[in-house]
Amino acid sequence: MVENPAPPRRLPAQDVERIEREEQAATILTKGMGIFAGAVALVLLLILCGRVLF
Repeated sequence: MVENPAPPRRLPAQDVERIEREEQAATILTKGMGIFAGAVALVLLLILCGRVLF
């Protein structure tokens, strides 16, 4: 005897506006962290060059 599987259930609807807002927030956070890391690297580079020159 072969049993037929139950039909797949319906997936919940996606909240496209919420997904877009969260993606935008993640992009802003990522760019902010990149700018901060770049600024820290620049300061460290200036300190390193200042120690070598003086």
